[in-house]
Amino acid sequence: MKRSERLRRFYDIFSGEDHVLIGINADPDAIASAMAVKRLLWRRVANVTIACTNVIKRPDNLTMLRLLGVRTVLFEDVETDRFSKFVIVDSQPSHAEQFRHLTVDAIIDHHPDSGETAALRISVPLTVQRPVS
Repeated sequence: MKRSERLRRFYDIFSGEDHVLIGINADPDAIASAMAVKRLLWRRVANVTIACTNVIKRPDNLTMLRLLGVRTVLFEDVETDRFSKFVIVDSQPSHAEQFRHLTVDAIIDHHPDSGETAALRISVPLTVQRPVS
C-alpha cells in the first residue's frame, strides 16, 4: 500500500468531534512518533492527548519533552471513557497492561506484528541510516 493510501486510511478513522488518546511507553522514538500523530491530527479532531504508561525519569527524555514543549499525562490519571479514539504508537496492546482493555483504532509500530487487532495497523519498517561523511 502506498504511503498516501495509508495516510488516507488513517485520516478516515477520525472525525472532527473525536477526542483522541495516544498511548506510548515513553522513550525518544515513541515521544517523536506521538508528536507526529498529534500533528497529523491537528485541526482534524477536537483534542489529542498523549498518555505514557511509564513515569518519565531519564534525563534525555525529560530534556526532549522540555525542549520540544511536549505535554504528556500518566496513563493511570486518564479517564479513558472520555476519549472516542485510541491510537498506540511504537508499541502494541500486549506491551502494556494499560492498553489491554481498550479498543484500539490504530497501531503505528515498527516492532514485529503480535497479531493483535486494530481498525488500522501501519507497520513502519526501520531503515539503516548511514552517517553523513
